Amino acid sequence: MYSDNYDNNEAFVENQDNLDSNNSHDNDRVIRGEPLYYTTGQVAERLGESDSTIRFWCNEFDEFLKIEKTGPSGKRRQFTSTDIKKLEYIKYLLKEENLSIKQVKEFLSSPEAEKMQPITKEKQKILIEALANAIASQIEESIEKRMDKLINDKLNYIENILIESAKVYAKNQENFIKSLLESQNKFKEDLLKETAKTTAKTIAKQLLYEQEKMTEELTKVVRAESQKYIDELAETKKAFQEHLSEREKALLERDKEIIEEIRKRMEERKIAEEKPRGFFSRIFGRQK
Repeated sequence: MYSDNYDNNEAFVENQDNLDSNNSHDNDRVIRGEPLYYTTGQVAERLGESDSTIRFWCNEFDEFLKIEKTGPSGKRRQFTSTDIKKLEYIKYLLKEENLSIKQVKEFLSSPEAEKMQPITKEKQKILIEALANAIASQIEESIEKRMDKLINDKLNYIENILIESAKVYAKNQENFIKSLLESQNKFKEDLLKETAKTTAKTIAKQLLYEQEKMTEELTKVVRAESQKYIDELAETKKAFQEHLSEREKALLERDKEIIEEIRKRMEERKIAEEKPRGFFSRIFGRQK
């Protein structure tokens, strides 16, 4: 459908260009009674083909024909006598030799096509070449399929290897991360233990320092209190000694008085004993 629409559009444009050309009085383009250029319709009439067929051949075999295009749209073909002979030769190859479009293209690309002579051996050669090309195409297709299969198998193999490698790598990474986390946890535990030890040592030192300081302060306090107590005892002792001294003095004075009283009485008794005794005293007196 796309080809038909394209052909219709091309025909419409070409017809418009032909009308423009006719209106421009190009009838002077005639040499020895023959036109210098032919339109698509004129070529189709001479070859006994439709306009669309001529256009189709022009499009398919453009490399061989190389038809000049002119007109406002640049799509109006101008056929020369040589172009018509080339089209007649293409018609001969298609209609009389029953070659395919592809075979005709292959033949027209060969040096023999320039002669535009009827083919006999060339036809066989083309057929053989076409057969060889078909076989080569089949072989190429088979090779391509095999290559595709080999490539797919290889890709699958590589993919499996990559998947396995990725799994191994992921496992190794997992083990590495696990080991790293264990190392980090152990390091944290050791650090906490060491920190705890260091903290304990620091606290112990601080407590020891505080204890020594407290002991020193208590010692000072005790010494001060002891000294105070000693001083108080010394004062008490001194006061007691003073009290004793006063009492001793009083006792000594009393003892002296008693002794003096006793001595006085003894002297008095002695004096009394030394006096002469009476009769009764001598009789009833105590015997010494």
